[in-house]
Amino acid sequence: MLPVRMRAINALAFAIGLAGHGDAWAQSSPPTPAAAGAKPAEPVTAPTMADYHRALAAVERAAQAATRAAGAAEAAARDLRLIASGMTADASSVTSGAVGKVVPGADAPVVTGANAQGKRSTIGNMIVDHIADNRLLAVEAVESGSANGPNDRFLKSSPTPDLQFIASSEDKIASLSWTLDISGVQTGKRLAADHLTITAASDLDSSHEAKILGLDGFSGGTEIALSYIHYSTEADLNGTEKPEVERARESCLNANGDKDDVAQLCDPYSFPTGVSMFVLRYYPQGLRSMIKAALPGNVDFYGVRVAASQIDFTYLDRAAFTTRDQSRLGFKATAFGGVLLGLGQSALTGSFTYGRRYAENDPVTLCQPITTPQTQCLTNADGAPVRKDKAIVAVEARHGFGAAVGQFATLAIAPQVSVDLKSKAFSLDVPVYFVGDGTGKLRGGVRGVYLNRRDGTGGREDDFTLGLFVGVPFSVFGS
Repeated sequence: MLPVRMRAINALAFAIGLAGHGDAWAQSSPPTPAAAGAKPAEPVTAPTMADYHRALAAVERAAQAATRAAGAAEAAARDLRLIASGMTADASSVTSGAVGKVVPGADAPVVTGANAQGKRSTIGNMIVDHIADNRLLAVEAVESGSANGPNDRFLKSSPTPDLQFIASSEDKIASLSWTLDISGVQTGKRLAADHLTITAASDLDSSHEAKILGLDGFSGGTEIALSYIHYSTEADLNGTEKPEVERARESCLNANGDKDDVAQLCDPYSFPTGVSMFVLRYYPQGLRSMIKAALPGNVDFYGVRVAASQIDFTYLDRAAFTTRDQSRLGFKATAFGGVLLGLGQSALTGSFTYGRRYAENDPVTLCQPITTPQTQCLTNADGAPVRKDKAIVAVEARHGFGAAVGQFATLAIAPQVSVDLKSKAFSLDVPVYFVGDGTGKLRGGVRGVYLNRRDGTGGREDDFTLGLFVGVPFSVFGS
């Protein structure tokens, strides 16, 4: 409050000085002529050139004083609005459980998700809401953990678009996934985050079901999926700045003290990739402890995923002895839930999927005579595609291995076992991550899938598919 009062006093003093200079100018002005019929005025002495110079100097000083007064008044008004906004944020936090993040010059606080204790501190010219920042840090820890995995899996949170390619001897699949954070205002002592993920996938060279993704993976053709995930955990939203952030700022200031933009450069709250990445850069040994403080317990999650796929088929019509084209629409819906363990380094997921897809029949070659001794032969799927319903129970585990403190995992696996209750089929799908992208995140590796299902004769057949993938991250912080 003291700087505000001083600015207001200075503004008042400048204004008084301006009025005083105005009076001096009026007293030094040439006399006005007498009105007609009025009594002649007493003769006065005409002002000298020195008087005019003094008056001109007084006017210049008054103009400068007015400029300084306007600046002081504007600064005082800005600070008063800032304090008033902070008081409004405190009042709103008591009534609604929300906390305002106040920006200089703002007329009202912007409400951000946080819980009810509005503890803030001034960093530079910005009042930082540490509760909202702690929440963001915890969400970053969730997104940077094993929740960010294969695009075709149910547990998927990708804050930036993830483009994935998978290729085997039979399948070539491309998919794009992107997550939106739709979380609301936080209350109580629990962190809650709501994510909406959109995924688009396409089979690049075939129309059959992609074996490389297991039983409940990609159905073939072109598929659009929408998933919702709710994360919940105990979180340390105490409204105080983490000591690791303070040490990272000190390290940044020591390293960049000679730069003109050091204040902006060393502000962790405006760092382009977030506070956690600021700490990773300037105080890496404190990253693990900071994440543990922000996210002290396991993270529970649950969600739903719906997908629709369109597949184009070409089949052989025996009766007409010709080939026909047909497009079929499939769908599937999944309910899933699980827990993130070890600060996001491990995850367990259980799911149930019900869906409908269409599969082509085995190929056949039919021939008919044209003219003796010539015949015409056609080879294609034998008849129209067959509808297949599925009810799949699946369990998935994820884990990252072998990383130093504050670094990412160097090896990760995400095995999943699936059982189709309708067709009595089961699969084991194991992606293994070991290829990094140069920034510490694992984005490539090999994927092996074992399938066992009933054949057309009443027996069973098995199949093993091995493929390569690249682009999908597994960004788990090491232990």
